[in-house]
Amino acid sequence: MIDFHTHLLPNVDDGSKSIEETKLLLDELSRQGVGTAVLTPHFYPLADTVKKFLERRNKAITELLTVYDKKLHPLLFVGAEVAYFHGISKADELRQLCVEGTDIFLLELPFCKWDDGVVQEVLDIADNLQVKVVLAHINRYLPHKNAKYLDILQKNGIILQANAEWFLEKKTLKKGIKYIKQEKIGCLGSDAHNTLTRPPRIREAVDNIAIKIGDKPLNRIFEFSKNLLKKAKSL
Repeated sequence: MIDFHTHLLPNVDDGSKSIEETKLLLDELSRQGVGTAVLTPHFYPLADTVKKFLERRNKAITELLTVYDKKLHPLLFVGAEVAYFHGISKADELRQLCVEGTDIFLLELPFCKWDDGVVQEVLDIADNLQVKVVLAHINRYLPHKNAKYLDILQKNGIILQANAEWFLEKKTLKKGIKYIKQEKIGCLGSDAHNTLTRPPRIREAVDNIAIKIGDKPLNRIFEFSKNLLKKAKSL
């Protein structure tokens, strides 16, 4: 099982607030059967610089390694969750925030109704920065009436990542299953931030999906995610 979206690094964003909490989160991912996880701390380009962010991230990685057990915990890769802004497709320095060793770029879009300009900018990110854009937690954009834009992006090569939360409640599970059956989802993520209010629940989500449509669609998603990370540099 591959968790493509996590906030486990200590004291780098609104995720884990201590090394002790980071260890508990790693332990919990292991307990749930996660074999690979991508560390994706938030990067807000309008309030930060790539240099300062990488310095903080590297410090957090060094701290994480003091509790990380390669035999027990998931294989870890490092990237970022980059917040969208107008003109982002021209910010060449952001390519440094791809998952290390790859061209995979996790992007967070605004939580509002988009327009054609936003969609074009996302496509331009892929072209101008020469990256594979993975759109973070796409289930959170649907309430803002962005379904048609998600379809356009997906049909133009943008990879859609869904959060585990989509598959935990009966009222949202049906929609999430529909997206999986239509092969629109490329990656799954827990988007875990802490042990209390936003813990990892990817095992529960995967079990719910399997009950509804079996293991084959899940195997396809995890194989696709595995191929995306084939050249990634692990901790």
